[in-house]
Amino acid sequence: MKPNSIWQPQQPRIHNQLDFNIDDPSLYHCVIYKYSQSHRVLVIAAHKQIDDPEVSFYLGFEGVWYFQGPTSWDSIDFELSGIDERKALLREGFMKIEENLIDSLAQQYLLFTLQKPTFKIRILAGMCVILKEIPS
Repeated sequence: MKPNSIWQPQQPRIHNQLDFNIDDPSLYHCVIYKYSQSHRVLVIAAHKQIDDPEVSFYLGFEGVWYFQGPTSWDSIDFELSGIDERKALLREGFMKIEENLIDSLAQQYLLFTLQKPTFKIRILAGMCVILKEIPS
């Protein structure tokens, strides 16, 4: 695993509550399970295989300001991007931010990225919780 992988122990603002290890993140299939724009919450369901109806676990992103990607894809090997990439995303204009606030906002949020051969997934969020089940 890469050093900036979310599966590395003790990543800031990533709370892994699974009672098992993810040995190979590339083997999982992801589907957007729930997205609430008004509450800024994105939940991704991870399946062991594309046709497996049972969800292995969930990735819950809170304080979501930006999502780029399809509604399903293979791999959960998300990486945390550096501050320069977060600043560059904030300058892309998806929300109006004064230049003097970009550095401060870039430090408050994480940018989760997953590079595929034909597309990139990017999620700008305050934190991520990895859960075995979604609380009712």
